[in-house]
Amino acid sequence: MLDKSVPFYPLIFVRFPDSPPTDAPLPPGYSVQAWQPGAEVDWCTIETAVDEFPAVDEAMQRFIEDFASEPEELSKRLFFVVTPDGKRVGNCAAWWQKRGDDRRCLLHYLAVLPEYQGLGLGRALVVQVIKAFQTLEPNEPVFLGTQTWSWRAVCLYLRCGFQLTREKDPEKALPYLEQKMPAPYYNLLIDTMLDRQWEGINQP
Repeated sequence: MLDKSVPFYPLIFVRFPDSPPTDAPLPPGYSVQAWQPGAEVDWCTIETAVDEFPAVDEAMQRFIEDFASEPEELSKRLFFVVTPDGKRVGNCAAWWQKRGDDRRCLLHYLAVLPEYQGLGLGRALVVQVIKAFQTLEPNEPVFLGTQTWSWRAVCLYLRCGFQLTREKDPEKALPYLEQKMPAPYYNLLIDTMLDRQWEGINQP
């Protein structure tokens, strides 16, 4: 769930293609499955449950805006964690972000139903998306956007090899992240944060 006890500041992370591989075994009986027609209903339920949208109908509108124009891509890029009894309880997409005439790989809409959090499902979805990008866009860095309200997810992203960029001037966010994040994760965040020289060379 989002932690709105801290101010909102946006954060951009990147994972480079030469980052060490990572793995995340699922609990017994759980699986990761690709999107199938009709799964958008579960996507809306999940995203609304984690407060990404205030209502399911607004989530559906965003699904249509973000994904419906590329139906042939959904089965290759949108993934769900499914329980042993067949319930979809988490999702994440290996999508992209358009930037002028270019686009960059984007880990998009990671969410797990609150009652299923803490089981490693989010990490399994992140690993699945990384593997999808290795097939679909090999040798490309993978970006993701998040915010201080999702500091728990920031810990997960760091474990999966993502590094904080300076694209959104995160210095204002750092004191609040230090306050909330366990010290080993905050230290990892600082130790791996990219410098401005990289930003100037590599940002489109």
